[in-house]
Amino acid sequence: MSTTREDLVREHITKDQKGIEVGPWFSPMTPKRAGYNCLALDVFDGHTLRQRAAVDPNIPKDKIGSIEEVDLVGTSTEIAQLVSDRNELGTFDYIVSSHNFEHLPNPIKFLQGCGKVLKPNGWLSMAIPDRRACFDRYKSNSRLSEWIAAYFEDRKQPTLAQVFDMSILSSLDPPKKSVPQIARSLKEAFESWSVCKDLPETPYQDVHCWTFTPTSFELLIIESGLLGLSPFVPVHVSKTMGNEFFVHLKHVGYLDGSEKSAEFYDRRQALFEALRAESNLVEKRWRKFHLWK
Repeated sequence: MSTTREDLVREHITKDQKGIEVGPWFSPMTPKRAGYNCLALDVFDGHTLRQRAAVDPNIPKDKIGSIEEVDLVGTSTEIAQLVSDRNELGTFDYIVSSHNFEHLPNPIKFLQGCGKVLKPNGWLSMAIPDRRACFDRYKSNSRLSEWIAAYFEDRKQPTLAQVFDMSILSSLDPPKKSVPQIARSLKEAFESWSVCKDLPETPYQDVHCWTFTPTSFELLIIESGLLGLSPFVPVHVSKTMGNEFFVHLKHVGYLDGSEKSAEFYDRRQALFEALRAESNLVEKRWRKFHLWK
């Protein structure tokens, strides 16, 4: 039997363990109907999700029945508060999600919340899109400074700048085109930003706030850990498979990174070298393609 993407996410999970799945939508990886002891977290309740799925042409109608009831209704950034309301902090063995992390306005707050929800040595396992293999291919890797700014600002939604970038840097793979085409929406996106900036309250616009490769993601996690901003260490970050990669983060608590700073900076240096190698590889492939054309 071949290994599925769900198997890769569930590597450290058993059905008797207690868990949370963030944003399972119509494709839960740890569904109750399959015997998983798992709560579902989403911004909408199950009834609303099924209504939205019924009018979404991109969702197969036979998948609507897979949408389960939502146990924790709210934003995943506030996962700690949602679980605290049930008096269950520190009682979960795992948290899983698929293609949700990149949407979070405040990833550091989410990581800290997961740390409060999980038992010691609990797992945060996720599938995350590789920016090079999706419509984010023309964006740059997200930086630690951007994560910290979102944390200090206690962001509750994507910024207008992130919405703008999503509008003007997204790419499509139209038929009969060899090279992905970047969105032709610069003027419209600027006009929208000009209008929204003066509104007393801007509407929530769901976008990819952050973009990663496996290497850049691992770098952000170890940097956050050294600064005492995250209680997780990356145990495994997979290579890209299709358009995504898989990560398993272990809850080890907030560590004093000063004692192992040399080891940390050696690892950080190696990751930066790996990032440079990634960039060079992309450049070589790009040049080879155009020379061949």
